Amino acid sequence: MSLPSPQSRALAALVNAVLNRELAVRSFEATPGVLTRWRLRLRLHQEHRALTRALRLGMRPERSYAAGHWMVWITREGSVVVTDDLELDILNRQVSLERANEVLEPHGLCLWPTSEDGWTAVLLDTTGRYLASASVGDHGDVRLLSPDHRMLMLTSMRGPDAQGLPQVTCDTRTVSAAQLGEFRPPLVEHRRS
Repeated sequence: MSLPSPQSRALAALVNAVLNRELAVRSFEATPGVLTRWRLRLRLHQEHRALTRALRLGMRPERSYAAGHWMVWITREGSVVVTDDLELDILNRQVSLERANEVLEPHGLCLWPTSEDGWTAVLLDTTGRYLASASVGDHGDVRLLSPDHRMLMLTSMRGPDAQGLPQVTCDTRTVSAAQLGEFRPPLVEHRRS
């Protein structure tokens, strides 16, 4: 995800703060003492400030962000994981599917992943009947593929809720169209000659 310059700088500062904190923890574990404890507390404070700034600039919990060759995951609880593992992209899509399923469940629908990387899914009703093929985005967006190869938004990310977490909503028109079977491919008649 490409970020504006202030967010990029805040993310870089957050990565540096987390890595410095991890080094301070290792240093304290190797040689516990007053000085290493003080350095660890300083690094924890710097990480907290960097996280607060990143959140203030619009970065959201339960999302991963790219910072150079690092991936940064901000948890719902406010901790930060920095890794070079691309599995966080897959985790983003899994969270997108879970959040989408939360808003689709009252409509009697659910999304079932069809690929290991989480990019594709199928939309099913409560009986398990296929309704549509779906494409899962990184930020709560799920689109349905129509028979004429158009992509229509099923769920999307909105502003934060009361707890500051991203809110996922569903497009009721697309839900109704899917329930009516408008996204299923047309049946092809095979005639015997």
